[in-house]
Amino acid sequence: MDEYEHLNALQGLPIEKIQPTTYKANLDSAIAYLKVGQKGLALDALTKALGQVPEQDINIDNAAYFKILALLAELNISETNQIDAARYLDQGLHIKPDHADLLFLKGVLLYEQGEFDITLVLITRFLVGIEAPDAKYYDYVYNNDGAVNEAMENIAINAYKNSVNKEKLLNIIEQLSEKSKLPLMKKLVLNLQRVSDPFNRIES
Repeated sequence: MDEYEHLNALQGLPIEKIQPTTYKANLDSAIAYLKVGQKGLALDALTKALGQVPEQDINIDNAAYFKILALLAELNISETNQIDAARYLDQGLHIKPDHADLLFLKGVLLYEQGEFDITLVLITRFLVGIEAPDAKYYDYVYNNDGAVNEAMENIAINAYKNSVNKEKLLNIIEQLSEKSKLPLMKKLVLNLQRVSDPFNRIES
């Protein structure tokens, strides 16, 4: 979809339907549809895009493939279609287990399902993933202050409060923080420690 078609779409004028023939073209179309609030058309384009990805392009180096899966998962979560969302997320994480956007979305999905222990693990892995050396290559959507704050201040905290294995989880996250030396991990640990010690006996 070129700039003239984008403009016509925004103005509500009739436009000639195009049929992109490659998955990257359909991905671009889906992104354009999302920008003008056309979720249904975006979902159709993404579904076509996923079906067009050649077997040889389904690999860890194909950022576009993971973008398709992440957008499909996000749209299905927003429509409460959890089964399809989980399928897309697992499909991508099977190939790249540290893909930050997929980890964030799966954390959101399992949080909604009440799987709090696993949610906390996923959010922890998400925070590590957005600071990984290859993060810029994958152009993560959720690598922003809003998503990070939501993950750390809301999802992670509430998941921890409702988790079954609090002590074990906190110990694992503390060890990972010490090993990784990442600022976000240190902040997460402090937040969780304050929850586990409401009288603020934890040294900061």
